[in-house]
Amino acid sequence: MSNRELQLRKYVKMEEKERRKRELKRIIRRLKINSKVYDYPKLIIEIIIESLRYSIYCVVTCVMFISLTSFNWRKDTDIAKDLLRKNMIHNIQDIQKEEEVESPEKETEQRPSFIYEDFKNTQVEEMLEDTQDLIRQIELGNISVEEKIKENLTRIDQIKEEFTNVDIHNNKYTQIKEDAQETIYIYHNIYDIVEEKLDIDMNMDVSKPTDLTKKEFQILMSRLKKDISDYFSRNASYIWEYCHEQDVNEMFVVGIKATESYWGQDKKAQRTNNYSGILNSDGSLKHYETEEQEIQELVNNLAQNYLKPEGKYYNGSTIHGVNTEYCKESAIPGDQFHWTLTVYSRMKEAIGQE
Repeated sequence: MSNRELQLRKYVKMEEKERRKRELKRIIRRLKINSKVYDYPKLIIEIIIESLRYSIYCVVTCVMFISLTSFNWRKDTDIAKDLLRKNMIHNIQDIQKEEEVESPEKETEQRPSFIYEDFKNTQVEEMLEDTQDLIRQIELGNISVEEKIKENLTRIDQIKEEFTNVDIHNNKYTQIKEDAQETIYIYHNIYDIVEEKLDIDMNMDVSKPTDLTKKEFQILMSRLKKDISDYFSRNASYIWEYCHEQDVNEMFVVGIKATESYWGQDKKAQRTNNYSGILNSDGSLKHYETEEQEIQELVNNLAQNYLKPEGKYYNGSTIHGVNTEYCKESAIPGDQFHWTLTVYSRMKEAIGQE
């Protein structure tokens, strides 16, 4: 058995002893040893109950009371007192001494230091988990939790300085702290970052993902003013992941979805989880079990059939090249740029360039 386990057992026993003494103190007070009047039947019942629940001292006391049942209680009160005192006086004295010298500082000193350190470790772990959840809220557009994140990180730094023996989860803490700082910075500077990394134009190659990181893209989607239904915010990670996996421009996917579902507000799109206007063979709107399933199919379809030279609908990797087969009804003479222009316009809106 390790020293740590031995200390813990010792601590538990110490706490149990303290509890028993407190109970014994309560019993002694109720016995009213200095009183001349006793409710003996009630006392006997109470002592029997306490003896079964707590300590050997109470058992001995119970035996003493029962052995005195043949006495005339009022006449032999002094004898009963003496017998009780023989079994309890040392405990009474201990309790009185402890009451005189007991202090919060003493009680803290009695506890093994690692118990308090373990508590601090648990507190740190909870704050780290809470901070991760708050970071996720910022990624979803809730910047109001920024101050709470700073409070958590400040408190953890204080614990690090105050308790040098506390395992502060240094690697995890450092990672979360950096993640929090990066997330807050991105949120406040997202449009400057987008301007630096993105260049959206009519003839851009939509077969290449953007240079935005996943976090940057998530925060950008969370800032969309027209995303009233939160569709783009809650699905940003799926869009980014599938686009980077299949080599499709994620802003192009956003433009298509914003065009076909009017920024996720179309009721049919919401009922069918189909925000891209994908049709069945009979011309009806295709139904999907989940929004993620529809996103995956759209990206796969674009990558395999529209954006690769070997794809059966390939007409170039530009917005209009996809438009030629993806939305034929708007690719007719005189109206051939309508869908293209709308998707392009939605892409510009998504990056704050309306």
